[in-house]
Amino acid sequence: MATTAGRGPAPAGRGPGPVLTESQIDTLRMVTALMNKLEIPRADIYTHPTSLALQKAAILRWNGDFIYLTADAIDKLTYNDPDAGGAETNLQMAHKLQLRVLLSCYHELSHKKRGGISINAPARTLTKFKEFRATSYDPTQPIVPW
Repeated sequence: MATTAGRGPAPAGRGPGPVLTESQIDTLRMVTALMNKLEIPRADIYTHPTSLALQKAAILRWNGDFIYLTADAIDKLTYNDPDAGGAETNLQMAHKLQLRVLLSCYHELSHKKRGGISINAPARTLTKFKEFRATSYDPTQPIVPW
């Protein structure tokens, strides 16, 4: 009978799940940040214009891809719009600004901590992200990597 680390028998059919690679975990970090901070519904995460643009640009991982973006790279994001027959479409400015503030928030908090932060940590709630966007973020200033 399988046991769970000192907590007695494991429920039948509920053993440990598959082991994920760091790349897969980093992809989940990215998806979680998009859902939690940009409020993209889970049901829409893979069809939302922001997700489509990031996928098209091969920005799939948080630490491996997203944190290295520049404002210029965000401004150039496009996606193939399924509602327009797959035509290449510029990502709407509102979505670009959301990505910029998310990136800026990460870099500013990392700078304050003097090291990379976990953007999805429980202490980094949506409310705190919105507070950063409303009080600290200045879209006229360059995004300064930590």
